[in-house]
Amino acid sequence: LHWQDLTDYKKISEAIYEYDGEQFVRVMPVSVFYLIAAAKSVGLGLASFCGLYTPDYAAGIMLTTWFTCLELAIITAFACMYSSFTSPTLSAIFTLLTVVAGRLCEDIYYFAQLMEHYASREGGLAGSKLVSYYMAIGAFLATPNLSIMNQRASVIYPEFERVDLLLLIYTALYAVVYTTGVLSVSIMIFRRRNFK
Repeated sequence: LHWQDLTDYKKISEAIYEYDGEQFVRVMPVSVFYLIAAAKSVGLGLASFCGLYTPDYAAGIMLTTWFTCLELAIITAFACMYSSFTSPTLSAIFTLLTVVAGRLCEDIYYFAQLMEHYASREGGLAGSKLVSYYMAIGAFLATPNLSIMNQRASVIYPEFERVDLLLLIYTALYAVVYTTGVLSVSIMIFRRRNFK
């Protein structure tokens, strides 16, 4: 985004050409301008990444990037855990299934609540419906909730999607604790393996 802003046609023409009263005179070669623009865009990108500089057109992108990194940390922790006790193919399949279940985690919870709502109209949960309800709640609690780390809508629609600071802190702590827990389980499993 910084590169696009710095290499706008109007900015290029203002930097390369100067009007001396009669005509436009080239004051800088195009290659020099592009080198300067590349250096500026890298510097501004690093400043944006560190949170030191945030232009209007990039508001919220770094927050989304950090939460995507936390989401990837959880996924990588699960991949490490699965690879500590299964083959590489099964580890990849289990990781993919964990990602799908993590993205659908809130939907699993809403399904359980919907099941409870419809059962309350029929006289309550009983028998197989009760077992299905508790299995859905158990699946919700066991899978990582990756959908809470999806802050992409706040970047696309900043006027409609306001981000709550307390929710951001909770999400970051959730990701760090979940990643630490899964990596701890992975370490315990890996230590018990016998490589002889």
